[in-house]
Amino acid sequence: MHHGVVLFVETFAAKCLECRHSQVSYQGQRPNAVTTVSTTAQLGHSNAASSGALRQSQATLPFQSMGCQKDHMSKKTLNSENLAALGAERLAELLIEVSTGSAEIKRRLRLEISHSLGSAELAREVRKRLATLRKSKSYVGWRRRKALLRDLNIQTEMIIEKIASDDPTEACELLWQFIDLAPSIYERVDDSRGEVRDIFRSALSRFQDIAPRAALNTHTLAARVWEACLNNDYGQFDGIIGLLAVCLLYTSDAADERSSVD
Repeated sequence: MHHGVVLFVETFAAKCLECRHSQVSYQGQRPNAVTTVSTTAQLGHSNAASSGALRQSQATLPFQSMGCQKDHMSKKTLNSENLAALGAERLAELLIEVSTGSAEIKRRLRLEISHSLGSAELAREVRKRLATLRKSKSYVGWRRRKALLRDLNIQTEMIIEKIASDDPTEACELLWQFIDLAPSIYERVDDSRGEVRDIFRSALSRFQDIAPRAALNTHTLAARVWEACLNNDYGQFDGIIGLLAVCLLYTSDAADERSSVD
């Protein structure tokens, strides 16, 4: 807008000077009609151009203002980049603040801190949480149902994504303990939507990836699988033999080899 105004004023001033010079040069003479018309037309054309530039500047200004507003708003958006810009110390203070009064957030923070100390420390924290869930007897109503689902998902995430990469044997043991929770969880929550079932089925399927990398006692594994099949009241161990087939076949081959040597 400012640029358009300046251009208009400068153009208008130049034409005024031009007209003034024309008046001085032809003073005492009656101005020619053709000259007058030409000068007026030139001035009108220049004014029109200046007005056009002014309108264009005014039309562009709102979009420029909107762009500035968007840039400003993007810096206030709640995302990882903007949060990282606050710095570690300030973020730590905020986490302490928001976790006050929230057992769920506190548990999540403890898990992350434990993971920073190593997979063994994280495994110890997960084992404690699984024991707490196993002991709990209170019914989980619809208000607390989502929190329970998040809790179960977080425990499996810690086992599968973080512990298994460093210690598959420990992860396999924790995963088995997690599946063992299924009966007590089913008895405490309405799973008509099948969301709890899906969590346990997804966790069970990961045995196929983790168990072959674990240092398992083959005889103990076979006995444990048999016991799981006998106590599979909720179908929590459906398909366990197929998922551990590689480990169980290895068990059989190793046992046959030892028998032939003996």
